[in-house]
Amino acid sequence: MRWMHGSPVAVGVLAMLAVSGCGSSSPGDAASGESSPSSNAITTILEVTTEAAPTTTVAEAPTTTPSTTVAVPVPTAATTTIDPRPIDPEDQALAQAGELTADAFAAPWKVYAEGGAAPVSTDSCSYRPDGAVTMLTNGASQNGPTMQLGDTGAFVYSSSLAFPDESLAKEYVAIVNLDAWSTCFAGQIQKFQTDSGNDYVVNVATRDNPTLNQGGFESFAQFDITSPTGSVDRSAFVSVFRYGREVIIETQEYAGLSDADHQKVADDSYAALLAAYNRVLALQN
Repeated sequence: MRWMHGSPVAVGVLAMLAVSGCGSSSPGDAASGESSPSSNAITTILEVTTEAAPTTTVAEAPTTTPSTTVAVPVPTAATTTIDPRPIDPEDQALAQAGELTADAFAAPWKVYAEGGAAPVSTDSCSYRPDGAVTMLTNGASQNGPTMQLGDTGAFVYSSSLAFPDESLAKEYVAIVNLDAWSTCFAGQIQKFQTDSGNDYVVNVATRDNPTLNQGGFESFAQFDITSPTGSVDRSAFVSVFRYGREVIIETQEYAGLSDADHQKVADDSYAALLAAYNRVLALQN
């Protein structure tokens, strides 16, 4: 599923369900009944609030052996709906700057699925009529590529949202921090499991993290996919960072990694996040 938007394929926790609004519909389509926000809403680049660089967040790896069962769907670059509004170049550039890019991950990392623009969907757990995600301009919501660590079951991917102003970015994070959001997201992962014929159970393991509320790190959620025997088969760790009007969502998904591979996922994803932070900081100053 990736955190935000996109169409489910076959691996990874998608950006599609969590963030701006993954999916194939755009704000103002027939499903929502809302009019499309003006592409000229607010395009002024705001300065980043005084915040430190991203803080490393190392999650504890599940100890079970990796399963061939897919935890959740992964987004693809293509979408079935094209946003008819003109692309806002400043917002698009900021959103693309916030992606965790493929060139930040050296071998044995490889691209499992390409990223791309991520139109807002009314099915997203963060969608609210007239809410923050409906104010995103065309191009302001992007998915980074899904990266796989060699042939392991470890994946890292990102979503990036450039809101018209900082207040809307804060509004979005506040929605993601609600219990209703994590319950909804777990339900969407559960539906994917059920529709795939699996009897695994999805739980919200925790919303806490030792470094939460430091260095722009404003939201965290761990989702566990548990087998019928009660063991954790896979886990997805969703971290949300806000820098001014920009929101970056970074997701790690894996199971049964060696200590060395677990540390590599943590170190390499942090390095990619730091590079994205520096690009975003440069554009907002």
